[in-house]
Amino acid sequence: MKSKQKALILLTLGAATLLILGNLNQITSATKAPASTLVPLSECSLESGRCTASLNDQEIVLSVDSSPASLKPLVFELDTHGLGEIKSASLNLKGKEMYMGINQTPFSGSNNQWTATTELAVCTTGKMVWQAEVVMLRDSDSAPITAIFEFEAK
Repeated sequence: MKSKQKALILLTLGAATLLILGNLNQITSATKAPASTLVPLSECSLESGRCTASLNDQEIVLSVDSSPASLKPLVFELDTHGLGEIKSASLNLKGKEMYMGINQTPFSGSNNQWTATTELAVCTTGKMVWQAEVVMLRDSDSAPITAIFEFEAK
């Protein structure tokens, strides 16, 4: 085989490999179920009590043990219904209008009842609207199930 033929074969194989790798994300994501986002019912605010989010027959209820305030331990409770077996769940707290750093806390528990303890960063503006994003996974290959709740804290 001539060197030009070898180079052409190698070039063709390289291009085919790049094409396959470029589409790998599409190929693997096509086998996963799409992410589910549960929608909070009405205008619920966590500082007022328990909040529910649902989609079809799937439902979660999130609550916090006390009135949210900066640098004060907060215990979040998560109850799930109709989601099957949840392998892991986490809580991501973020400022709605202002970046406040990364605040991700894993929930502990199993099946339908989970708890997470965390605290809020200090905001120099006084009152601030926060978002509590709950992210749940059934297993490592499943798409996440998420819900976002808002609350105000000082």
